[in-house]
Amino acid sequence: MEVSLGSGLNSNAAGENWVRSEGPSNFGFYNRYSKDPFNRVLAFGVDPQDAWSPVNISGAIEGGYSFSFGKESRLSFFGAASFNNGYELLEGPARDYTNVLKTDFPNVREYAYSTTTTALANIGYRINTNNLVKFSSLFINNSTDAVGYFGINGLGTNRDAILNTDEGFYVMNVQFNQDMIFVNQLTGIHNFDDKISLGWGIGYNTVFSDEPDRKRITLENYQFALDGDTNTNPVFYTNIPFDNQRFFQSIEDDELNSYINLGYELSDKVKLNFGYNGRTKERRFSSIRYGYEILDRDNTPVTDVNNFNAIFDVSNINIPEGSGLYDLIVLNPISDEIGNKNRPGLPENTYTGNLDIHGVYASAELSLGEKWSLVPGFRVESFTQKVEYDVINIRPDDPGFREVYENIYLPSLNVRYAVNDDSNLRFAFSKTASFPEFKEVAPFVYEAVTIRYGGNPDLLGGLNGTGATYSDVYNLDLKYEWFLERGEIISLAAFSKTIKNPVNRVVAADATGTQRYFRTGDQADIYGVELEVRKNLLTNSDDIPVLSVGLNAAYTNTKQDLKDIPAGEDNTFGTSFDRDSDNLEGASPIIVNTDLNYSPVFGNYKPKATVSFSYFSDRIFSLGAGSLGNIVEKAVPTLNFIWRNEIGEHFEANASVMNILNPDISFVRENTGVGDVTIREYKLGVNFGLTLKYKF
Repeated sequence: MEVSLGSGLNSNAAGENWVRSEGPSNFGFYNRYSKDPFNRVLAFGVDPQDAWSPVNISGAIEGGYSFSFGKESRLSFFGAASFNNGYELLEGPARDYTNVLKTDFPNVREYAYSTTTTALANIGYRINTNNLVKFSSLFINNSTDAVGYFGINGLGTNRDAILNTDEGFYVMNVQFNQDMIFVNQLTGIHNFDDKISLGWGIGYNTVFSDEPDRKRITLENYQFALDGDTNTNPVFYTNIPFDNQRFFQSIEDDELNSYINLGYELSDKVKLNFGYNGRTKERRFSSIRYGYEILDRDNTPVTDVNNFNAIFDVSNINIPEGSGLYDLIVLNPISDEIGNKNRPGLPENTYTGNLDIHGVYASAELSLGEKWSLVPGFRVESFTQKVEYDVINIRPDDPGFREVYENIYLPSLNVRYAVNDDSNLRFAFSKTASFPEFKEVAPFVYEAVTIRYGGNPDLLGGLNGTGATYSDVYNLDLKYEWFLERGEIISLAAFSKTIKNPVNRVVAADATGTQRYFRTGDQADIYGVELEVRKNLLTNSDDIPVLSVGLNAAYTNTKQDLKDIPAGEDNTFGTSFDRDSDNLEGASPIIVNTDLNYSPVFGNYKPKATVSFSYFSDRIFSLGAGSLGNIVEKAVPTLNFIWRNEIGEHFEANASVMNILNPDISFVRENTGVGDVTIREYKLGVNFGLTLKYKF
């Protein structure tokens, strides 16, 4: 058993008066899911609340025990639980630039608080030397709480503003996101004799992903809140009722997966494997908004931008008619008789997604003399995907569902040639398949403050069912590996990949500038080389490394053809390009990871110092449509230092400094006609940490 406790600081967050969403706990759990969203709107306010001082904390406990029964049986238990949090203050500009500059916030201040809670339990039962059964259960809770103030200097602009398009546009966005993951699996390994082995497993996983109460308040003339004059005040932006809103989103995934593998050893040189694996997954999604429709904004000034609750208190709701400051508006009323004002409503967006993948395979492990070994294989998959949706702003002739079924044939071959005792030459070929995610398919649109994301059901065959439903991927690898001393390797690999009907995120050809997913061409080609080095620079008298270095570096060249996609009979959504090719979304030409480790021994004191560096070069975040350039995520270098100190048999004290270079995280829209425009930029800060661990 061992226990650890840790603490730390973020250079950006240290000393700040922190705020977070009202509702979630400090440990990343939300306790109001039992309440209907309408009830939450009435009962709870929109203002953020004061939070703990921004000091990172962490704690973990783990332990295990085993019992022997006779000479062969053994029952083993292992459990672990941990919690950690983190604070980040993100400051910089944020802009919405699609075809034109729609909104511009030169200064954003966002308080981001994150937590991770994990719990793990494993039970293993070795019946005898030939039979082993294991059960594992894992729980993870990830949460992110972000309180963002957009336009805090009074210079925010909006081309659709009612009063002043040149300054004073302001948004407060308060949101909490929680992901709870439950993984349960039972596996077994059985050896019947020297020739036959059987492995199997079954798992059931559940994921809850929720945004339980996002609050978004929008103002005009925010500069009046900064001038110190009580006679001038901001007012609410009221282009539509949902410019001031509460948003609720829920996702639940259930997945059943299983596998079975039968191995049969024909001889010392031939082993056969036959098996099945598959997964069945269902997703249920819903979202609903309640908008604050301000009845008379000219006579409802915002005298305190830190106290919106004074206005959005339930006592100010417009019941009876003409007696309040605002109406609550919902798009989808329970009934037309009740109406959509000041009454609970139904979800405005829902979808259900189903995915079934079942595959059978056969492979052989062949040893051809002392030099050659081959592993040919063949897999047949049955793929079914269906999504049914009821969302706003979809074409009236859309059928509201897509469903596809495919049989896919996937060969593979791995070849190893032993050049000598210390080096190998490897070749691999495989065909795989890539299926669209539900978020890429379902046409629901998620609205962030400065960007909109939406799915596209045309990824599943288009409107008429004749288009591509998945992406064939052809993979080739050639690798030379040279093993030096223990723990040392030098390898050089060349690789290529061809993706048929690739999927990219692109601005759709509509008035909203929504980023959607399209099959933007017929083929994407990827070529590259990769170098890996692990070398001991200094060892002690027992040949244990004292100083070692590691490097993994890759260069990748990507190119895909682009084609216009017109909306019409074949496609729900459309987009177009002013070029016939581009690089692939998400692929950095250069990726580098390297580390230097120093591990001396001074009696019972065994420190280990590690310096690690990683780098990725510019990569496309989203393809630009028409004459508009791409959104590019700029290069990021990361430098970390970790110092582990084992003192005796029981005690360990570890220190770390993470993200030492503190680079800009920057997204740039290229070729706007006025040069490149930074649409989001911030720094994550340097994290300093100390952890104390005791082993019993």
